[in-house]
Amino acid sequence: MTPFASRAATAALAITAATLIAACGAEEGGAVATTAGSSAAAEPSAAARSTVEIRAVALAAPVADTSDPLRKDDIELGDMLADLGLDESPDTVEAAEWFTVGDCAADPVSSTDAAAACSTHSSEVFLLGPTALDGSHISGSELVEDDGSGDSLNITLTEAGTAAMADLTGAAVASPAPGNRIAILLDGLVISATTVKSVIDNGEVTIIGDEHIRELAEALG
Repeated sequence: MTPFASRAATAALAITAATLIAACGAEEGGAVATTAGSSAAAEPSAAARSTVEIRAVALAAPVADTSDPLRKDDIELGDMLADLGLDESPDTVEAAEWFTVGDCAADPVSSTDAAAACSTHSSEVFLLGPTALDGSHISGSELVEDDGSGDSLNITLTEAGTAAMADLTGAAVASPAPGNRIAILLDGLVISATTVKSVIDNGEVTIIGDEHIRELAEALG
């Protein structure tokens, strides 16, 4: 197994095939989602979709845990990135430096190569891999309101999105924590970072019970 797989491999989403657990930040609450329904909203606009991303979790640490050796200012970032299998590009180094500080009051950093951000509750800080999926991989979404069990968001992926999700979750199921998680970002903040237990390859997922579902639905259009 590669160093990246042994410490933080590619991604993850707490699931049985096509079932997604939505949780804010780390796995803070959230309910199990079921396979998305067949109906979907109209194609969202490019502008609205640009704020949504799904990335692999490379590293994760509680914001308050400054004792984590990966959160030290004097850490050799080059060695850390090599261990994680991440390229030592300027953007990736910037994201790694942001992670080591973990200041949730600072603006998150993001590039196509890597990102670093806090959960929306500012309880956990993440170093994330390259963008695996974005709004262009989503063909439709449908918000289903339910006062009893919580609102749910059915998301339908494009053909390319389906393949990308299968690759992402396939890598995740073979990886130990925290690399067995994937992060959903909205406007640069991690609204969900959940654990993958099986490959999602049918192009449909549903998120249930997350307080940011409505915001995500609006972003998807």
